[in-house]
Amino acid sequence: MKPVNVSAAGVEPNPARRAGGVWGRVSWAVGDQALSSATNIGTAVVAARVLDRQAFGAFGLAFAVYLLVLGGCRALVTEPLVSLYSNLRPATIAPLIRAATGAAVGIGVVFAAGVAVMGAALGGAGGRALAALALVLPGLLLQDSWRYCFVAAGRPEAAVANDAIWCVVQAATLVVLAVGGHLGLVVIVLWWGGAGTVAAVAGCRQATMMPAVFSARRWVTEHWHLGGRYTTEFVAATGAGQATLLGLGAIAGLTALGAVRGAQVFFGPINVLFGGIYLALAAEGSRLRTEPRQLRRLMALASGALMVAGACWLFLGLALPVSAGHHFFGDNWGPSRELLVPVGLAVLGGGAAAGAIAGLRSLAAAQASLRARLYGLPVVLAAPLAAAAKGPKAFAVGLALATWVGAVIWWRQFEQELNSPPAAQRPDRSDPDEAR
Repeated sequence: MKPVNVSAAGVEPNPARRAGGVWGRVSWAVGDQALSSATNIGTAVVAARVLDRQAFGAFGLAFAVYLLVLGGCRALVTEPLVSLYSNLRPATIAPLIRAATGAAVGIGVVFAAGVAVMGAALGGAGGRALAALALVLPGLLLQDSWRYCFVAAGRPEAAVANDAIWCVVQAATLVVLAVGGHLGLVVIVLWWGGAGTVAAVAGCRQATMMPAVFSARRWVTEHWHLGGRYTTEFVAATGAGQATLLGLGAIAGLTALGAVRGAQVFFGPINVLFGGIYLALAAEGSRLRTEPRQLRRLMALASGALMVAGACWLFLGLALPVSAGHHFFGDNWGPSRELLVPVGLAVLGGGAAAGAIAGLRSLAAAQASLRARLYGLPVVLAAPLAAAAKGPKAFAVGLALATWVGAVIWWRQFEQELNSPPAAQRPDRSDPDEAR
């Protein structure tokens, strides 16, 4: 399975990408992201209401492991697919989709074995939760890979339908389990992951193809020039985010950490919007890889739209009656509300950077993307933590500063890639054989 050289002459674009308009496809992708988030949020709500503190902590452990594996799978498999192949015709991209989904299943099987061993070693509630996760992990990764594959193939409405299947199955089975009184830690993990696996199987029918599981190793190897860098970038971003929050808790206390997390949770819907637009933009931008002016305009418009959305949500939070805030967030709303402005400014900075990040993905410029992430890492760590001793508000101001500095770095790297011809011919974004 030799990757298609997207720069080669004679590769015809996927006509499906011309149908419905860019913003129409972006809207489908945002809706898909909302449905995908709804399944996870709904599961967390059910777990919080049904489980005791220890069991809920075990569920949180399993979910955190899932998110780490999911991020790694996206970096190795589906992000390279979207970056490199979103502009190909259905007949050309079909075998690549089979290989990518097969790689997702293969990665799921490998990590499931590791998670099962970890669960056996841990024992207790945490061990049971991890054992249950191991059973459904391959299906969960396959379902997520279908979302990316459908968007890459110019079919975001199919991704929405697939996540809708997950939601419907989960809602229907919840009624049965709740009436029977069978909801417990292991059952909740299997209920959530099982519904995702049903959606993954439905994705095979939607795509009229089966994953090529035995191509997993080959896919990862032949796309390592992108996947390896995307994985390093994911680890750096995740590690920095967790390190700053843990540092805040250690320096200023858990109350300060709770206030910051409450403000971040308030902006959760905007993060859903970011996630949907990011995926759609990476796919749409790949069609404009050889048209830098249009690509720059698309990404600038997207960043502007995200910043407007973030600002509107911030104003909504500031205008929200205190009683309404307490209804949703309880006693945590007071301290969190005081942080809405600096946390909101950080969200706006994330929106400003989003277009450049998606633009680098659409150019398959993994080296430049990793460089931007690493260049911004020192300020991402230092700015909020240096201010943490002065309290959560100072921490949030430092976080906002770091986010805006990061946005400048991302756009600088994006502009350098756009202004460095011949961009489409670089090994970093075409044939890995050339990269070697």
